[in-house]
Amino acid sequence: MDVIFEPENGAPFTMVVDFYDTIKEIKLKIQHYYAIPAAEQIFTLNGRVLPDDGDTDSCEIYQNSRIAITIADKKVALRVKIPTPTPHITSIEMPEHHTVRNLKDKILESEPSLRSVTRAVLVLQCKGRELHEDRRLGECDVSGEDAVVEVSLRWRGANTLKVTLRSKCGTRRIPVWVNASDNVEALRRLLRRLSEEFGFPLQQEYFFIHVQDVMDDDKSFRWHGVSQDDIIDVFPGSVTYGSTSGKVKRIVFNKKNN
Repeated sequence: MDVIFEPENGAPFTMVVDFYDTIKEIKLKIQHYYAIPAAEQIFTLNGRVLPDDGDTDSCEIYQNSRIAITIADKKVALRVKIPTPTPHITSIEMPEHHTVRNLKDKILESEPSLRSVTRAVLVLQCKGRELHEDRRLGECDVSGEDAVVEVSLRWRGANTLKVTLRSKCGTRRIPVWVNASDNVEALRRLLRRLSEEFGFPLQQEYFFIHVQDVMDDDKSFRWHGVSQDDIIDVFPGSVTYGSTSGKVKRIVFNKKNN
């Protein structure tokens, strides 16, 4: 008998269905002839969803019956590492056809600590690769036990190195992007913003340490040998330098811990 199928996206078509074919068998025929995956097909007839183990008789499918076909959204389960207020991993489930842009919007909507951030500042990476906004999630390798989508912040013009700023006691860590050629002084401007928007602990006087060396504000990140994914510690206190040698002369630590 002839049955009319009406996909939600596409023109209706007529296909011959055998008496007592099961719904699953009909879906497999459509997959074969029309390349619509059987597992994604949902049949609806007269407002009823037809079960896969039903047949033409039990589902009351007759000559010229009109069956609507909707496509089930495949979901992708994501583990997203959020840097604020303290690093934590949250689970997000989204349709595979959604884009990385949709994921960014979802993160900004669901994470109170990021609501003052715009989508343009947000950077998502997974397995060391940046996820570009126009890519569909189903095209990205972002699911599985070993996959974690990492969130970092990149303001305009800072796109060379990703580093993690860590407070003195390690209670706060925020990944940010900096230019390798910029002087360390640029971090102070960035930290003021992080302190205002995310509550990063910041005292009136502080200095930076990279690989156990005190960083000179007037030298570049490249000069200090900062590499991708390095950690820069923020210590409360002050540093004085020798007037002629330029070497660290005295370090005064503030007693208050961060």
